Amino acid sequence: MNTNYRILIHEPDAASGQALMAGLLALDCAPVWCRAGSQTLALVASRAVDVAIISLATEGSGLDLIEHAARGVPVLIAAPADAVDMRMQGLTRGAVDFLIKPFGIDELIVRAATAVLRFKETGQRYMRRGSFILDKEAGRIGDGAHWTALTATERQAFSLLLECEDRPVSKDRLKDAIWAGNVTDNAIEVLIHRLRAKARSWGMLIRTCRGEGYMLEYA
Repeated sequence: MNTNYRILIHEPDAASGQALMAGLLALDCAPVWCRAGSQTLALVASRAVDVAIISLATEGSGLDLIEHAARGVPVLIAAPADAVDMRMQGLTRGAVDFLIKPFGIDELIVRAATAVLRFKETGQRYMRRGSFILDKEAGRIGDGAHWTALTATERQAFSLLLECEDRPVSKDRLKDAIWAGNVTDNAIEVLIHRLRAKARSWGMLIRTCRGEGYMLEYA
C-alpha cells in the first residue's frame, strides 16, 4: 500500500495527535498535524496535502470543517463507536469514509490510500472559481454556505464551462456532452438562458462568443 501520500491529521487533542504522528512517521509517511481548524483549511486550500483525517469530538466539534475541506481533498472522519449520528452527519457533509476510535495506523493508511485513489478516479466533487462553487454530486451552485439547485443538464453544462476556464464552449460540444448530440440549437439556447439567471445570482456571467460558443466569467 502506498504510504507516500501527504496525510493531514486534524486532531485538537494533543496526546492523540502526537500518537498518530509518531505512528505515521514510523512508516515513513508524510503527515501534517493541525489542532486549529483555520490551519487545516489553509493547508487544504494550498493543495499541500492529499487526504485529510478530521477527528470529531463527542460534542460534534470538527463537523463544520468537513464540507470546506472536502472541496479540495478526500476527507475521512474519526469518531467514537457510539457517535453514529455524528458519523452520518460527517458523511452527509462530504466525508468519503470514517474510522472508529481507537483505530490502528495500518487501518488509517489503508483507508486513506483507498480514499485518495477513489477521489482521483471519480474526480473532485467540487469545482471552484473564486467564491463560486459547483457541487457536482448534489447538483447545486453557491458559495459554500448558500446554494441554488441545478437540474442534471444544468449541472453538466456548468461543469463543462468551469472545466474550460477562459475558453469558449461550442454548442456542438455542449450537445455532445449532455445529450450525445441528439438535440437542437434551440434547446441549447433555452438551457443557456436558464443558466444565465442562476449564474448571475452568484456574480457570474455566461458570455456569448460569436461563432465560438459560451464562456463563464465574472460579472
